[in-house]
Amino acid sequence: MKNQDLENLQNLAIFLLTAACFFSPSLQANQNIEDENLQQTVDYLNNLKDSSAVTADKFGELAVQSNGGRMKPLATLNREIIQKLSGKASFLGMDANQLIIGMLSNPNVWKDVKIIKIQTPKLKKFLNIDTHENYISFSEAFGSDGTYLLAQEAEKALLTKPIERGTYEKDVIKTDEKLNIIYSVFNGTLFNIYPKVKDSNNLNDDNYKWYSPLEAIETFEGENQFAIDSITRGLINSIIENKWEDANNFIDMIALYQDKIGSDVKPSKSKIDAEIMFNKIDIFFKLTIAYMILGLVMLVVAFIIIFKPEFKPKKTTTIFFIILATLFALHTFGMGYRWVLSGHAPWSNIYETLVYISWSAVFASVIFFRKSLLALSAGVIIAGIFMFTAHLTDVDPQITTLVPVLKSYWL
Repeated sequence: MKNQDLENLQNLAIFLLTAACFFSPSLQANQNIEDENLQQTVDYLNNLKDSSAVTADKFGELAVQSNGGRMKPLATLNREIIQKLSGKASFLGMDANQLIIGMLSNPNVWKDVKIIKIQTPKLKKFLNIDTHENYISFSEAFGSDGTYLLAQEAEKALLTKPIERGTYEKDVIKTDEKLNIIYSVFNGTLFNIYPKVKDSNNLNDDNYKWYSPLEAIETFEGENQFAIDSITRGLINSIIENKWEDANNFIDMIALYQDKIGSDVKPSKSKIDAEIMFNKIDIFFKLTIAYMILGLVMLVVAFIIIFKPEFKPKKTTTIFFIILATLFALHTFGMGYRWVLSGHAPWSNIYETLVYISWSAVFASVIFFRKSLLALSAGVIIAGIFMFTAHLTDVDPQITTLVPVLKSYWL
């Protein structure tokens, strides 16, 4: 973590802790206050879960520009953030959009919500966390005086050669990154949702760069600055006050602003909807389960047929082949879907490469081994293993822009 980021993290922690202490009426009533705060947090989370679904969905339909320049639905970014923090696409019974609008509007509550996944017992012990806990909150990474507890550990881990890093060092680095991400969610710097009005008098102006709310308020001038300030504050206040209709109206204003100012690069509504649907289908994860189950069943049946040929059911291979062909067609559809969304062939990063290798394994099995149930099952299991590897927490599944070295017609 950079020094500036570390300083910002510590400042935010000090502010949140100071605010919590400021509103405490008596040191002798700490236990009662903690119980009351816990109940208030539970009530807040339940209310957010029950009331925010419509607003959260509208929020997810806004366009956002990633750091790499890719335009995508805000729902995609929200999903990536929550998966990075918790290892899940949803958490506490809420989807990613609901969780993010909660964090944006009320960081003083979410700093104490255990959503950051950690793994190694050594790190849990270092942070004085119960070894049975799998998640920590943002505030648990800081001391009572706002000191960032992982500062030295993260520095040591980063200075260690990658080949020499153990599970503890890797977990420290991941946790440090997650804390940086959730801090960026609290202050909104990850959400580049505001395009800048084109400056025809300045040819060097980056007309296609989109800005986060705070950047836009600091950078833009005149009526645009005032409008963005008013819309952003209005949206946050409406969510805090549970005025969901007002919040919906402010989201519509942001969408209108994006259409008017950023129409040159903003994806069409159909493409936004298509990517949101792709995220909801989660086709590759479901194929992982299907491949593993089908492969194991085929393997068992193949061994039964080998040792007891008289029990061979009629057309067994044909039935399995039809099922596998259907899964392969869905796999091909998913890769084509991702190709359309990304604008380039789906083998530009580790996740896409693993998915492609899995597709190739099934393709080879269907073409060359369709008459051998044993060989066919082996190919399906291999495909399932590669798909399972693609969905490990270390592999980033997000769609990214194509790096220059891969912009070749040979691919």
